[in-house]
Amino acid sequence: MTQLEMFRKIAPEFQQISDDEVQGMLDLVGDILSKKRFGKMYDRAVALLAAHQFTLQTLIANDENAGAATSLTSGALVSEREGDLQRSYGGMASSSSGDDMDSLLKKTVYGLQFLTLRSMCIVPVMTRMG
Repeated sequence: MTQLEMFRKIAPEFQQISDDEVQGMLDLVGDILSKKRFGKMYDRAVALLAAHQFTLQTLIANDENAGAATSLTSGALVSEREGDLQRSYGGMASSSSGDDMDSLLKKTVYGLQFLTLRSMCIVPVMTRMG
């Protein structure tokens, strides 16, 4: 099964997106993933990450008042008030640790599936400090 076929199976809601556009996204996200580390699950990881990206784009494009863009770039909504519209978001850390980079992946079902797949394929190196 090709990456494009896998993408179409995993994310049927994106059938309106042309094969060329999907292939372009598959190529983009494929460049940042390791074939060696993901092994036989590489094509699935690429398809999941591409679906995650399309989902984020759709969330942002479909939100008229930029609420999705705010919720994607900030932490979780921690408080909200109706009168005079007040919202508070938990802050996202600005460091480049893995957990911080994973926070955006946790905002879509495809990102969560990618994280699960990654944890099955890539075991982090543990060092003993003492």
